[in-house]
Amino acid sequence: MRQILVLISVIILAGIVQGEHDAYTDIVPASKVLEMAKKGEPIEYNHAIVEGDLNFSSLKPIQNIIYSPIRINQSKFEGNVSFGGVLFQEPVQFNGCIFNSTADFRGSTFNNNASFANSTFNSIADFSFSTFNSTSNFLDSAFGSTADFSVSIFNEYVDFSGSKFSGNANFWGSTFNSTANFDHTSFDSTATFGGSIFSGNASFVKSTFNENAIFGTSTFNGFANFVDSAFNDDAYFGYSSYNDIVDFRNSTFNGDAYFGSSNFNGDAHFGATSRSA
Repeated sequence: MRQILVLISVIILAGIVQGEHDAYTDIVPASKVLEMAKKGEPIEYNHAIVEGDLNFSSLKPIQNIIYSPIRINQSKFEGNVSFGGVLFQEPVQFNGCIFNSTADFRGSTFNNNASFANSTFNSIADFSFSTFNSTSNFLDSAFGSTADFSVSIFNEYVDFSGSKFSGNANFWGSTFNSTANFDHTSFDSTATFGGSIFSGNASFVKSTFNENAIFGTSTFNGFANFVDSAFNDDAYFGYSSYNDIVDFRNSTFNGDAYFGSSNFNGDAHFGATSRSA
């Protein structure tokens, strides 16, 4: 009987492994993707495994402009992905992708739409010092390690709603020139938005901060919406400026909440907010 159970378990495990393999219908060397980018050819793959390190930063400075539209969806990157300092002229899509190693977009510029919706970053995701000149989409994405968006500029609508940050989420010193949507987002480690500027609406409705939430010295020029959010550790909002409506109604503060030396230049709503003893 025990042998039969072991055999059944092996068969089931083999089926799971085979099913995962079948989900990816193409294996693409990273060198092939790099060569297509050099030629300015459209890069389009679905359900592919990209093998090897994809290092666009190795291009000569004059070639660090990518004219290829990139649509790599529902795919997996096994090696490091490096687009540091790259200028993307055309739309970029990495929807439903899995990045198993470092994803380096530090200092990159996106002149067209950039979408990473439903993607998973299992290692460091570095978008620091990047500029998004069109809509950027990180809807329902999962960040398993540090996610660094510090000193980045979002000139159009950005959507992080439904995303999960398991490691530190760093948006320190970033600029949001349009609506920033963080609704239903979960921050399991420290979330840093200190020194950021929100020129449009900033929405954190029903978001959860399980460790320190740092918004100190930030500027909110639009509607700052934190309705129904949960702060399960200390929350720092001190020395900030709120130049429009700020709303914390029905939010929960389970740690210390600091708003000292802040300026409220519009209506501030804290009705039905609860705080643990």
